[in-house]
Amino acid sequence: MDDDEGMIRFLHTRFFRLGIHVESASNGFEAGVKVKECMPDLVILDLFMDGMDGFEVCRFLKRKKDLSALKIIAMTGFDAPEVKERILGAGADAYVSKSEDMRVLMEKALELLGASEKIMSMTS
Repeated sequence: MDDDEGMIRFLHTRFFRLGIHVESASNGFEAGVKVKECMPDLVILDLFMDGMDGFEVCRFLKRKKDLSALKIIAMTGFDAPEVKERILGAGADAYVSKSEDMRVLMEKALELLGASEKIMSMTS
């Protein structure tokens, strides 16, 4: 879930090309509701959203027994060691700065989804 429309379009396009269905939410509360409805395998979570922030959403999702297999990638434009430590402590499985090449995000997502064989086609 990300509040940047360009990022959302990018992710939708890249995952669609890989045959992966994508849903999006515009705020933390909506993200929590959609996750419960869709039961995804992976959530890409912006840490600083309106309303319920990504830290709260991550803790909420990780506490739910029926979501125990859910993988979370935390993404932020406010990259700092303390932010990374805080979100990984809240239960995120991976952390990506928005300033990184988006191939890093795609590689982490595919790895967490167990589809790492697709990474080569993404980066070549």
